[in-house]
Amino acid sequence: MFSKYGRIRLGKDDDRPEFGNLAWFAMLFTAGMGIGLVYFGVAEPVAHFTTPPMGEGGTPAAAREAMNLTYFHWLLHPWAVYIVLGLALGYASYRKDLPMRPAAIFYPLIGDRIHGAIGHTIDVIAVFGTIFGLATSLGFGASQIGAGVEELFGVSNTIGLQIALIVSITAIAAVSLLLGIDRGIRRLAEINLWLAVSLAVFVFMAGPTVFILTSLADNLGVYLQGLVERA
Repeated sequence: MFSKYGRIRLGKDDDRPEFGNLAWFAMLFTAGMGIGLVYFGVAEPVAHFTTPPMGEGGTPAAAREAMNLTYFHWLLHPWAVYIVLGLALGYASYRKDLPMRPAAIFYPLIGDRIHGAIGHTIDVIAVFGTIFGLATSLGFGASQIGAGVEELFGVSNTIGLQIALIVSITAIAAVSLLLGIDRGIRRLAEINLWLAVSLAVFVFMAGPTVFILTSLADNLGVYLQGLVERA
């Protein structure tokens, strides 16, 4: 990003961004993290705290390690994975006018064979990988939302309730897709982002604020200190 290659436009030289940085960040945050972060942002540190990979659970050391592992899984590394695919696909499609398909990334290696059996195989594998990832996140999210509904309103968190939640979430996503990026996906993403910010502010103000600040600084320092070794 900071080298000369970071100045290459993912499009023609005279193209300009269609949306502002906030809108782009909201869409990336919603599509890239979404339910996964909402679910595992709570579940993962608790799981590592109670049953750490090494050492005894329920201790201050286990708490630090739990947050360190959670930061490791959700800060720089996942975005690095997304960036590799996003840059390659964006460059192939918008700069080289290749089809918006995962196989287009492999054009420098296999040439026009991206339009044949090899290219179709790459696309099919990518589709199945996406489906499995979405299904897992959606299932976890429905289970979590159902637990919240049960806690707040006394409705049993049954399979029927979770199916209804999955149908509702899918319907909202489908409507946003049909409305297009500007009127649908962007607005839904911005609503998601502001809801996330509001929740974070509420937890910060209503919770142990000083503890949150000191823990954030300590855990971030531990994460950065051991980042290279852990990576």
